[in-house]
Amino acid sequence: MPHTDSEEPGVLNLTPLTLAGGAAALAAAGVFTYALTSRRPKSSDEKLGPPVPRGSQEDPKILAELQEARNTGMTPYDDSPYEITSGCEYVAVHKKEYVKAFDASLILGASKPESILVLNAPWLTVEELDEELPSKFKLMVAEKRLKLFVINASLVAKESGMGRLINNIMQAVFFRLSGVLPYEQALPLFEAAIEKTYKNKGADIVRKNILAVGYAIDNLHKIDVPFSRWMKCERLDHSKPRSGEEPAFVRDVRVLDIAKGDDRDEDGWATAFDQWLPVLCEEVGAKPEEEEEYEALFEVTCLPVTAIEKQLPYHRIVPPGSHAVPVRENRRMTPMEYERDIRHIVLDISAVDLPFRLGDAITLYPQNLREDVDKLFDEVLVHLDRNDVVSVKCLSEDVPARLHSAFTARMPTKQIFTELLDIFGKPSRSFYKQLARISCDEGESKQLNDIANDDVKFKKLLGKSVSYAEVLKMFPKSAKSMTLVNFLETVPLLKPRLYSIANSSFYSPGIVELTVVINRWTTSDGRLLTGTSTKYLGFSNDTKVCVSVASGTFVFPEDERTPMVMSALGTGIAPMRAFVQDRMYKRKVLGMDTGPMIVFYGCRHEKEEFLYRDEWKAFTEAGVLTKVINAFSHDQDHMIFVQHKMAENPELLYKYIQQLGGYFYFCGPSVAVPDVEAAVKNAVRTVGKMTEDEVELWFENDIKAKKRYSTEAY
Repeated sequence: MPHTDSEEPGVLNLTPLTLAGGAAALAAAGVFTYALTSRRPKSSDEKLGPPVPRGSQEDPKILAELQEARNTGMTPYDDSPYEITSGCEYVAVHKKEYVKAFDASLILGASKPESILVLNAPWLTVEELDEELPSKFKLMVAEKRLKLFVINASLVAKESGMGRLINNIMQAVFFRLSGVLPYEQALPLFEAAIEKTYKNKGADIVRKNILAVGYAIDNLHKIDVPFSRWMKCERLDHSKPRSGEEPAFVRDVRVLDIAKGDDRDEDGWATAFDQWLPVLCEEVGAKPEEEEEYEALFEVTCLPVTAIEKQLPYHRIVPPGSHAVPVRENRRMTPMEYERDIRHIVLDISAVDLPFRLGDAITLYPQNLREDVDKLFDEVLVHLDRNDVVSVKCLSEDVPARLHSAFTARMPTKQIFTELLDIFGKPSRSFYKQLARISCDEGESKQLNDIANDDVKFKKLLGKSVSYAEVLKMFPKSAKSMTLVNFLETVPLLKPRLYSIANSSFYSPGIVELTVVINRWTTSDGRLLTGTSTKYLGFSNDTKVCVSVASGTFVFPEDERTPMVMSALGTGIAPMRAFVQDRMYKRKVLGMDTGPMIVFYGCRHEKEEFLYRDEWKAFTEAGVLTKVINAFSHDQDHMIFVQHKMAENPELLYKYIQQLGGYFYFCGPSVAVPDVEAAVKNAVRTVGKMTEDEVELWFENDIKAKKRYSTEAY
């Protein structure tokens, strides 16, 4: 699928056809491919020719072939942090500077003999390549007898109106050369994907992207590599000395200690960033963040509103790619007096195009409660009028697409704080620094900087789960200095949340079902708080929610007779319910034979939290569900967890996972993953009479390598 992100400068962008490769900086391959073609070299100043003709409409048979290619034609990344593993059939260098900035072994070392190499560069003749390519690079091309193609993607982007964006151009080249699907079949699919991806940005953007695809293929050049001459090149690189005109990331190479954020920490990746950034700025000679010249990202205009306009209906902000769908049901499944509030939520998707597959998740866009926002304006933001209708202009490409889309229409200020800004979320250190910079009060500014720079003070506030709104309440003079532009620049967007879909689209069409626990916790100062998203779902009484579909990570057997062993904790039972429903439909409606299904289900109490118990009984009586094995952790004087129940049934695990080649699935908190994995390994080791080393080899080379072991942890 095409993606809308532009390439990041300074990142080595390689595209291996087999998806073999582990550096985080190496880009993944696309899913469409094109047949190999050769074209006459053109001079670098030659104007582009016409685009290739567009193909026909999508064909269901082609889509099926595409899905098969997606599932079977690629192998996963490895764990290597620096280079690609061996076996790549396609390498694309997206920036010409990389051939001199990086050793040839890093770029070409993993490529197979006679594989495809694509360069984005203006060097379209052998003579130009002789002059520009390092000696070692040419030698490796010759040694591996690589098929070399060159495209001046930057010129293609410029001539087709795409500016500097070459992402879809380089993807089009990949599709043209890799050969998984015939070109005439793949082209309409790619163009349809472009239309779907960019339709919200207007017909002109769609047209330019499709035009760029055609130009790309028409300006792709196959180079007749002089293998015998390049074989004589020296392995030591004697490339010409730097002229001083190279990009800074090539010219000024320095080494800094890596900064590792802690994703388990309250402050996430930012735990190390604020300490590392000043060191980076000093090393490269950049100004510290607080000394940078301020450039506004937004321009806000307050508009007069007529009496008629005040009566106009409210229009919800719908994020790009999502749909506002009705909430058909929002039912509490646990008793009212019970401490945990678990909901069964049903969304009506019958009127929108929102297809989903087994194992997919819903991306839900929460809002802040309107009463909470009103209280914020009443107590803190008294200098802003919540009812002001504003027009917001985005002044930078760095502004998120979601805001670009939202601000195509004017809206009340209150709506921005209700639907867009995460004003009740936890602030990072940088917010304290930014608020200190904006503040007109010297005393409060000093206190804010002290918090940002003092680890103890900052973490104390984190422990209290202090929100942006509460920080503003703590520093009222600084809050009064905040304009709407300041809020848009310093407070992040409300983050979308993912929820596993709890139903099969075949078993219950036209709806999406979710199993959601209202997330509540006690802070270090004894306050009981509720998470933004689940507070919205639990207490907003909103009749519609904005959602989109996110692809799941679960992999399913092709043969429905293959055993499925499932382990779930709490609301992690949601996808397992969908799996059983799916086989129920196939068995009872389609008349298919289905294999054994085992569910290990862990929760706190049987009476209060054994979710969907009547359904499990019905599935078992229908012969679809083989067995449900429960672990009610708090119903006895000692804790019993799901891994304990798995350990009590090693023969069952060994039979269905090892002997019959079944698939294993886990969904639940990430803290349980190691214990669940250990239970599976111990069952195979004890029943199968294998050594620990043999079990580890089986686990890595069999069940995981064959994608028979899927986990979805949170």
